[in-house]
Order: sequence, then structure tokens, then C-alpha cells
Amino acid sequence: MEVAMDKYTVIVSGGALDEDFALRILNDEHVEFIIAADSGLLFLHKHQIEPNYIVGDFDSAPSEVVSYYREQTNVPIRQYNPIKDFSDTEIALRLCLSLGRKRIVILGGTGSRIDHVWSNVQTLKIALD
Repeated sequence: MEVAMDKYTVIVSGGALDEDFALRILNDEHVEFIIAADSGLLFLHKHQIEPNYIVGDFDSAPSEVVSYYREQTNVPIRQYNPIKDFSDTEIALRLCLSLGRKRIVILGGTGSRIDHVWSNVQTLKIALD
């Protein structure tokens, strides 16, 4: 299957999200694939947007939201041990790359936690390798 050049994948992470901006991106006709990274799932659930994959250790996603996707949908969920070497956003990015996705937008990659922001900035290098 050939991927059209104008199609792209969106990773929704748990950082700061401007609701209007994020919804404009997520509802764009060129979005072909959506991956929820841990608490980014809450934003998608709130707006009834079903991701193609859900990844994370789920230390910050509400358990009732994760349970909903486990019990009510067929969305593949990849759960990781909270003691890991990668952030949830990095796991989502690596999943994108393993699925052959080249055009990727990360929503919620910044916020008030400098450790998460810095990790996400460093994660961008992975896509260049």
C-alpha cells in the first residue's frame, strides 16, 4: 500500500494542548493515522476521536479511559512498565517509524514539566536517524 505524500500521522501526548489548534489538526482530511501516548488518550476520548494505536505506561491516563478502550474498542494497546528507558512520546514515535510513517506531527509535546519537554526535544533526533 502506497502512502500518499500529503498524508501524515499525529501523535497526541499528554503535554499542553491548545484545544482548537489540536482539533483542527486531528480533523484534517490529511491525517491518516493517530497514536495516543498515555494521557494524550484523555484528549482523544473527550473529543470522541479513536486512535489507531495507544501506547504508554498509563501512569497518567485515567484508568477508566484506558479500560474503555480495552473493553469497548479494537484499538491495539501497547502497555509498558513505568520503569523504562523511553518516554511515552518516544515509544509512540518509534512505533510510527516502525510502521513506515514519515510525516509526523506531535501534539502535546510541551508543557510545564521541563523533564518531559527536554525528553521530547531529544526524541526528535530519532526521526532523523
